Amino acid sequence: MILYYTGTGNSRHLARILAEKLEDELVSAAELIREGRTGDFCSEKPWVFVCPTYGWQIPHIFRDFVRAASFAGSREAWFVMNCGSEIGNAARGIRSLCDEKGFRFHVVMQINMPENYIAMFSAPEPETAEKLIRIGGKKAERAAALIAAGQDFPEPPVRLLDKLYSGPVNAFFTGSASATKNFMPPTAASPAANARRAACSITSAWNRAARSGTAAAPTAWPASASAPPRPLSTANTPWACGGTI
Repeated sequence: MILYYTGTGNSRHLARILAEKLEDELVSAAELIREGRTGDFCSEKPWVFVCPTYGWQIPHIFRDFVRAASFAGSREAWFVMNCGSEIGNAARGIRSLCDEKGFRFHVVMQINMPENYIAMFSAPEPETAEKLIRIGGKKAERAAALIAAGQDFPEPPVRLLDKLYSGPVNAFFTGSASATKNFMPPTAASPAANARRAACSITSAWNRAARSGTAAAPTAWPASASAPPRPLSTANTPWACGGTI
């Protein structure tokens, strides 16, 4: 089963490729999270978790969803994370999550996709985005081949800087950079002050939407919509073990 969490569409694009290549089910965790539902999954095929990178870690909202869900059947788990630059030492936390859930950890595949955390970074030009999506798709295909063969993803080197990014920097990012306290309506203040507030509001709204999985991509990358449509609704979906959610 391919269980994915997406904020702007990058992870959904990669998850669709994996589902196509592995001929497996595709389930949106964001839909379940929005509905306040806890996953009760069953699959004899490997578990493949796909998500973005938030502050050099797996998104906490997705981690907590996986932690609360139940998984029957296969105990094999592969993780695919997309990012604008790098995932840091995210594998350490994911390994602990796998230990907690009784999964055999098969390492994490990092796939670079168009940067879309526009609160802090610039989105790439369309030509660059197209290239990243094309290369990312090929890497997703290679990931699918390794999963089908039951092989671990390559183990990436972990630098001291990666540990800092995924540790104290992530703690700061989660507590400060993704906060929504600056979200505020316009006031009778000067136009310049209102413009600054509007910028803060857009940034904060984007952060909140990205955490909830409801954000729309700041730029419509045509290649992101090129994968064949897959079922996204989780309502009354029959799982491989014969149950329903």
